[in-house]
Amino acid sequence: MSAATEQPVVVDATDEEIDAIVAEFGDDHRAAIRALLHDLTGLALDSEAAVSLQAAGPEGLTPHGISRRACSPSKDNQRMPNNCIAVDHDGTSGAGIRPISRPATTLAVTRGAQRLLRSAGRASVTEVSLPSGRRADLMALGPDGEIWIVEIKSSIEDFRADRKWPDYRAHCDKLFFAVDIAMPAECLPADAGLIVADAFGGAIIRDAPLHRLAGATRRSLLLRFARIGADRLHLLNDPNAAAPS
Repeated sequence: MSAATEQPVVVDATDEEIDAIVAEFGDDHRAAIRALLHDLTGLALDSEAAVSLQAAGPEGLTPHGISRRACSPSKDNQRMPNNCIAVDHDGTSGAGIRPISRPATTLAVTRGAQRLLRSAGRASVTEVSLPSGRRADLMALGPDGEIWIVEIKSSIEDFRADRKWPDYRAHCDKLFFAVDIAMPAECLPADAGLIVADAFGGAIIRDAPLHRLAGATRRSLLLRFARIGADRLHLLNDPNAAAPS
């Protein structure tokens, strides 16, 4: 970067703006930070992808921007570690295998899964508190009122540590797992759907079995979905709005 390059202007957020963001997530600071990191990671990945695409060319990357080497076994026939992604910075093979964190993987997969859902005509919201007290990573609503829950898993360890995922079936018509391309599919339950995604999009690898919700449960979840979406949209237009009493 030359000395003449204009530096970006950094604007500090006010306390009121920070409070409004936290209030959007029901004063759940972790959820608010996770959402902000999601946006920051998306911006960073978009910038990185532009550089990588120029270097690697169309044959070096998958349609969603992940290096094709991440899809293939290494020389000793071992899978690439789940926390790595291969990026060609200079166009040479084998360059730039770098570790990425689990939070970054989670945010990238979430973004790609939401893009996939939107392209299929399904609106989605993140971090949805359920009547059971659980929190769904993603809830999606189809034009026919069908409700999906998508659980995001960043690694095998992340999945194995989760003992609560079967509870989500009571709150959706279909249950999916969304993972990155390095996650071994055989480690995930066969009786749930499977989405593979990165920060640029995704694909449904295995459809989920249908277990239709009871009418009263569906109505309750539809109202919850609508209220969450409307409240978040309101706060985008008016970040200083008072939190619900």
